[in-house]
Amino acid sequence: MNIVTLRCRRLVKALGLSLILPMAAAQADTVIMKPSATDPQGKQYKDAKVLSETNDSVTFEYIVVGKIKDTKTVLKTEVAQIIRQKPEEVEIVPLREMAKLPDLSTADKYEMVMKDNLLPFINKYPGTPQAAEAEGLMKTLQEEKEKVVSGSIKMDGKWLTPEQAKRDAVEIDAYKVRRQIGDLAAKGQYRDALNEWMKMKDREEGFSDTLQYVETIPQIKEILVKYKAQLDGLLAQQPGLVAARTKNLAALVEPDLSRAQRAYAKEDADFKAKADMERQLRVQWTTTYKYDLKSIQDALKDISTETAALTVIDLDKVKTQNEHIAAARRYIADGNLEQAEMSVTKAQAIQMKDSSRSLQRIRNELGVLRSEANKKKNNQRLFGATAGKGPSASTFGAKTTVDDRVAAATAAADSKATQMAEGKEPATDGKAGTGTGLTSLDNPDKKPAATTASDDDKPAAKPRKKTAVDEEEGGMQSYMLYGGIGLLAVLLVAMFMQKRKK
Repeated sequence: MNIVTLRCRRLVKALGLSLILPMAAAQADTVIMKPSATDPQGKQYKDAKVLSETNDSVTFEYIVVGKIKDTKTVLKTEVAQIIRQKPEEVEIVPLREMAKLPDLSTADKYEMVMKDNLLPFINKYPGTPQAAEAEGLMKTLQEEKEKVVSGSIKMDGKWLTPEQAKRDAVEIDAYKVRRQIGDLAAKGQYRDALNEWMKMKDREEGFSDTLQYVETIPQIKEILVKYKAQLDGLLAQQPGLVAARTKNLAALVEPDLSRAQRAYAKEDADFKAKADMERQLRVQWTTTYKYDLKSIQDALKDISTETAALTVIDLDKVKTQNEHIAAARRYIADGNLEQAEMSVTKAQAIQMKDSSRSLQRIRNELGVLRSEANKKKNNQRLFGATAGKGPSASTFGAKTTVDDRVAAATAAADSKATQMAEGKEPATDGKAGTGTGLTSLDNPDKKPAATTASDDDKPAAKPRKKTAVDEEEGGMQSYMLYGGIGLLAVLLVAMFMQKRKK
């Protein structure tokens, strides 16, 4: 490995980047030696790399053991065969890894890998077995991309349908934090991973009531062990680092001394400014500095505190309670109030310390569903009470009732007019105030109340306000009365004139 490549890799690691270079796959040639007195079988150097070749010799790099490599030059007369790996065989290796897209990848990510990596490889090596393999990878990615577009989600290597994703929305959000913790830990950024853990375990806005929280706890325990080992090493080196800085400054003269002092002062000031900002933002796991002993010691104390807190957690109880809470959330998403309430009751039955906030959150979610269910029931009662009452039962029915009452009043008026024209008293039903013997027009179906006391004992009835029907009835009665009298007068005059002619 040359010095440029080594420096580039160190720079990438320092920046926390993970770059995939399609052309960076190691060549894997095979150099087979001829049988000899020392090696009757003929030694084979697998996973070698031919560096140069002349008419007489071959120079290649080979693996001694593990990752240790060495370079060897042999005569061609000693070589039985060199099996050279084809370029497409080399370049397909990183593409296989690239096609294994991580969970929760977007449709754009799928499109980028297919368009920018697989398709150019297929066009570059058409007809080769490796191109056929790349086409198969591309087909798989296309199928997965279509799932993503339709709303499906891949989590923990398993695909969730859009419906399942909706039911497990909180678990998916928690999984994103858990995956971020794993990615940071894989890069050795343990402090940043632990700050993500603070988001996960937060009682107000975190995910301590999810199954992902349970899965993350063992992972955090491992991170704490690794971070402690890292800080223990830094703690042991710290006195030596401070002494080396002092010694370096003492060996310098102007103007190099001033420049070095300014550089050290700026480095110290940058650390102090960052530490102050982290305190203001209440960052739990603050930055450590190799020249600041207290920052290292404080971080080690935090590790001890967090390790002790995780040790007393009853994972079995937490898992059982969070399983019931997860089930309740799925039932809430389905609108199944009864099953959701049962799951919440089971979660509450798990007697566990520091779970009140988690239980309150799921009760609040359940309360929203219960409120919606009650509104739905009330609307059903409201619309159910008026169901079947069309115009014939309301508008038209009322009009028919009024028409019947008017017809009854007209008939009564005709009867009165006829009786008066004949010199008779109008017939009554024997009750004062009834007149025609009909019940009140205001309520034609109402039956007369049974009399239990004399009329003199009854309180005087309050005069009833005339309605439009009453006024109409009175007018018709008067008209019929006057009409009857007029008709009677005409008949009398006609009889008188007849007698006179005789």
